[in-house]
Amino acid sequence: MLNLSMANKRSIIYNIFLLFCFSFWVHTAATNILKQGDMLNSSASLVSENGFFTLKFYNLSIDEWYLSIWFKTDEKKPCWLYNRDRPFKNDSGVLLIDGNGNLKINYTGGDPIVLYSVQRNTNATAILNDNGNFALREATSSGTAEQVLWQSFDSPTDSFLPGMKLGINHKTGQNWSLTSWFNPSMPTPGAFTLEWIPLERQLVVKRRGVKFWTSGVLNNGTFKNLEILSLGEMADYNFTQVSNTDEDYLTFKIVPNGLLYGPPDPNWVNVTSLSLEYDGTMVAQKSLGMFLTIYESCDGNNKNYGCERWEGPKCRAKGEKFQKKEVIYDNSVPHSSDSNKSLSFSDCLDICWNNCTCYGTGTPVRMPDGPLLVNSDTPGCLFWYGPLKEIGNGEGGGSVYYMIIPGPPGSKLWIWILIAVAATLIVILLGILVFLRQRRLRLQGLYYQNHKMS
Repeated sequence: MLNLSMANKRSIIYNIFLLFCFSFWVHTAATNILKQGDMLNSSASLVSENGFFTLKFYNLSIDEWYLSIWFKTDEKKPCWLYNRDRPFKNDSGVLLIDGNGNLKINYTGGDPIVLYSVQRNTNATAILNDNGNFALREATSSGTAEQVLWQSFDSPTDSFLPGMKLGINHKTGQNWSLTSWFNPSMPTPGAFTLEWIPLERQLVVKRRGVKFWTSGVLNNGTFKNLEILSLGEMADYNFTQVSNTDEDYLTFKIVPNGLLYGPPDPNWVNVTSLSLEYDGTMVAQKSLGMFLTIYESCDGNNKNYGCERWEGPKCRAKGEKFQKKEVIYDNSVPHSSDSNKSLSFSDCLDICWNNCTCYGTGTPVRMPDGPLLVNSDTPGCLFWYGPLKEIGNGEGGGSVYYMIIPGPPGSKLWIWILIAVAATLIVILLGILVFLRQRRLRLQGLYYQNHKMS
């Protein structure tokens, strides 16, 4: 009888525990609020009231976990990450507001990752807002949220959302800028940044601190090199500069323009963003989940659509550029590799471009029983110092690399045209001079002849 009683007690305790876990999961999955004492684990999420944003832990295939915010219409990549420099290796992560009001991530095997640390004991609540901003607010005794203590909009990653700021807070020293991912699958900070330059009144993409692309000067709420954003859309991007003693920043909002019949979806403005990609391009996420690449990747050798031209080695002729090629891996062709994990794909291109003996590059991946193959997801570089045979149409078994190709045949045609025109003009001018000289001599001869006869 005692054993049965003990079994019943254990069963009741177990069922209560399951009920608690289920209730907790439902609570966290169905709300946009994280209260003091709540815990959000790797299987739960917060969802904004409009349903367009989700905050959850994000796991890469290599078992690296991040706290992230996702668009409803983009299942491939989050629009915000917090611990991009410090992922943890298991699914034990829990987001919580402790008894003192600190917002942090606890996980097994490491020290807590602190998002915000209070100066004094504080009643706090975290809310995932309809614009995608996850904000920790001080709460009153009645539970009403007041002062913002911390917000995700102050720690942007690679996406610029409506209502977010790019610029600087002179009072706190806070700098708002975007930093690209290292490569398509590694969220660690990459080679490119997007910054607002107040004195120039333009957005600037930099690669390792050097200008890569510019938006043009802000004019009537838009930029010359971003005008494509509103083409064919039912709303326009309206950019605004705010400048005062405390702050100097750029923000934007979406304004309906009446292009399409009927009112736009009121939540459309919340699923619009500009994203800085790992290769320096900018992508706009637009209505209905559409994506638009604003400009093709700048290569430092042209000035199209805001691209900046860099000073390169004299051995690189105008018009030369990198092109993705499928070629036959040939170990007899001179090559070298650099396994430096801090080198991104864009660094490989830059190093090769500035080496006059380099024909092409990629990031190396060695297959178990095969050659090194290019993979932009892998750190390090592989450089080729001779030409590789290109794979023909329909053939297989090649490797993909970015090879330097010469400019189009017409890239220097205008020089030869000018030379030909100049030479023709010189010949014509000489002919005219010779004709005039001969005519003058003939007239002088006739004059002397007539003078003698008279």
